[in-house]
Amino acid sequence: MPDQQELTISLTGERAVRCPRCQSDSGLHFDEVSLIDPAGDVIPLHAEGGEGLSVVTATIGDGTQPGRRHLIVLPHWCTACGERGEIVLRQDAGHTVSQYRELPQG
Repeated sequence: MPDQQELTISLTGERAVRCPRCQSDSGLHFDEVSLIDPAGDVIPLHAEGGEGLSVVTATIGDGTQPGRRHLIVLPHWCTACGERGEIVLRQDAGHTVSQYRELPQG
């Protein structure tokens, strides 16, 4: 496995997101999302929709400042390689950065 994985999401057209491990463009599945505050607490999310389309929303703060130091966690699994992992997005010094980690199998 490479030391560094890269996740590229095309913002033009509809393109598949590739698995960070095996680069499959058809195996990656997201079926969960978590929002974590700076204290490490999970923020309640509201989901609407059905099997085909779900919309998940949360209110962070009072709306006057962005949710600083919050984490958006996207657990995923890949049918092509069996990988389970998490993609984590966080804000740091005005930048949105990402981190990827494998989850234990089982």
